[in-house]
Amino acid sequence: MFEGDLSGHEIFELDIEQAVKQSKVGKATGLDNISCEMLKTLGQEGIGVLCKLFDQIYNQGVLPGEMCLSVFAPLPKKPRTLLCEEHRTISLKSPLVLRIESVRKHNEERTSEFLPFSITIIEY
Repeated sequence: MFEGDLSGHEIFELDIEQAVKQSKVGKATGLDNISCEMLKTLGQEGIGVLCKLFDQIYNQGVLPGEMCLSVFAPLPKKPRTLLCEEHRTISLKSPLVLRIESVRKHNEERTSEFLPFSITIIEY
């Protein structure tokens, strides 16, 4: 769990709606198994729920631990290689967390304030 100062300006449903619309489909899910396609089918009621969730995260300054988790996977650049330098690493984050970060970034740009938020916790 991350606890800290995430306070900022109010998040509007329009911010959430734009972030969800900009989501790329066909991407892998994070540990929560929520896909971008699922977020896009929420409709206006679901956007309202997400808005309340994002506001709660900002107002309380607490991001639940499960939302902080990412999966890091090495992908070989060459077949059958065992050398580290011949791999690249990808990170699989929850699309929901990516949308939170997107909205935070949009608010940051809109208000020119810095809101510390990008958190990644690796658990093995």
